[in-house]
Amino acid sequence: IVINPNNEDVKSKIMSITQNKGIDATFEVGGNEITLNLAAQLTRMEGKIEIFGFHPGSRNINDLGFWNWMAFDIINGHFRNIDTILNGTRIGMELLNKNKINMKPLITHRYSLEEINSGFADAIKKPNGFVKAVIEINN
Repeated sequence: IVINPNNEDVKSKIMSITQNKGIDATFEVGGNEITLNLAAQLTRMEGKIEIFGFHPGSRNINDLGFWNWMAFDIINGHFRNIDTILNGTRIGMELLNKNKINMKPLITHRYSLEEINSGFADAIKKPNGFVKAVIEINN
């Protein structure tokens, strides 16, 4: 099920689908305070919230008492162990190379190797329409 938050009320749609129970496991990948708090509104009591997106700027939870009352299982999507990171990268690249996942819709900006500094600057600034960027190295 795809829900476009620009056209639909995400919370109403999810509660309708789940008979007002909420989602068992929510993956927050938007990387901002709005999507983090939305994840809490969508997750059922004692459900799991995977915080995967990096949250620049303020990292506020609107109602920590609600999170506590709901007894959420919070899972951190950031790994520090290099073996875990490299294994995940290998799995991701294998899936990508076998066309099991399609990253093209996420790539909104492309930069040449000479433009790499602009690419990193845009990754920080996130100009309008920016989702993911690719540095293209041509031989």
